[in-house]
Amino acid sequence: MDQFLRNHWFRAVAVLICLTNSLSAQTQINPVEARENVGRTTTVCGDVRSTRYALSLKGTPTYITLDSVETDFTIVIPGRDRAKFGQPDFTYNGKSVCITGKIEERDGRIHMKATDPKQIRIVR
Repeated sequence: MDQFLRNHWFRAVAVLICLTNSLSAQTQINPVEARENVGRTTTVCGDVRSTRYALSLKGTPTYITLDSVETDFTIVIPGRDRAKFGQPDFTYNGKSVCITGKIEERDGRIHMKATDPKQIRIVR
């Protein structure tokens, strides 16, 4: 009987591990898929195409645009939070990154706000 319970316990653990891996893989999307996931909290991964520190705009945000021109997925770092990131326009330029947060849309543009450096992870 002990062997029977032990076998079922190992199977249950294996199933949980597979489910956990499956769920975490589903919550990571690319910038193209972001448009279909507005309002959801998820992780978006892509290559940084451009960065811009918008000193002349209200709130002095930093914009980090991922991937191709047609996706236009942008990470927005509000000016009040920029110091936490150091110099994000240089740190993330030319890198592959993942950002976790809520996908938002404003004026037809898809973006995610980053207020904490822990939201952005450099992949390479």
